[in-house]
Amino acid sequence: MLPAARAERLAARHSVLAEPVRLQLLHLIASHPDGEVRAGALPERVDRSKATVSHHLAVLLDAGLVRRRRAGRLLLYRSTTAGREAAAIRGT
Repeated sequence: MLPAARAERLAARHSVLAEPVRLQLLHLIASHPDGEVRAGALPERVDRSKATVSHHLAVLLDAGLVRRRRAGRLLLYRSTTAGREAAAIRGT
C-alpha cells in the first residue's frame, strides 16, 4: 500500500500537471536533447506570453519538477528525476 505522505506528494505533483501548458512545458524540458532549455525559447513553443510561461515555470519549480540555473543572462531549465517520471506517467 502507498503510504499517505507519498500519496499526498504524488497527488500534489500530478495536480500541477493538470494544467495543459505546464504539462507541455515539462515535456519540452524533459525531452530536450541538450538536457536544458533556455527560458526565452519556451513562450513561442507553447504559444503563450513570457509572463504566462514564467508563471508556469515557477509552479513547476516549486513542485520540484524542474531545476533552474543562471548562465550569464540566461535562465536554463532542466527536469528533475521526479519531473521526468511525472512526464512519463502522464503519457507524454
